Amino acid sequence: MNTLQSVTARVARRLVKHAALASPKERTDWAQAMINELDYLPPDLSAVSWALGCIYAAYSERTRTMIRSFESLPRWVLALEMLVCFLPLTLLFASVILTGLHGGFTLPVCLLYCSGALLGPLGLLAALRSIFSKSGAMSRVAIAGLCLLTAWNLAAYSAQILTFGQSHLSDWWREIVIIAVLPALAVIHLVFINTHRRGSLIAA
Repeated sequence: MNTLQSVTARVARRLVKHAALASPKERTDWAQAMINELDYLPPDLSAVSWALGCIYAAYSERTRTMIRSFESLPRWVLALEMLVCFLPLTLLFASVILTGLHGGFTLPVCLLYCSGALLGPLGLLAALRSIFSKSGAMSRVAIAGLCLLTAWNLAAYSAQILTFGQSHLSDWWREIVIIAVLPALAVIHLVFINTHRRGSLIAA
């Protein structure tokens, strides 16, 4: 075995061991089989390519396991999570409406702020309906709508922050987390949950 083959063999083995560590506990036999299979592969770049495929498979399986664990959470825990993520933005939406009604904003500014904060109340309603309804699965239209509102919320709020200059970004991180990041994470969680539920319904 030459130097290049020795290096590729070590790299492939380390990658496969990482894949085995990243695999869920219920896939222990599968992870051990990956390690054993490496002994029968030629010590060249094909072994590295195969090892990278093992990492992809391990990460995919780990992601599916995480989604299933999210799905098995009690409903009250999921509801609490959605309240924490969507309620501040919902209150902001209500505040913008009230301020606009009292003349605190011009109509274009009020519409802009409302469109950005609309994710709060709509996301909260969609989340609670998904959690407590019998069917549970959200429609594709609802999921697409939430994703579009999330993208618009992130873009609108980021653009507003950037107008104040980069030196002020450190003063806005709490607002970024509460108004933009937490709702986005909640929407991602809802998409994962509903994708798994939809897959379960199709399998049934």
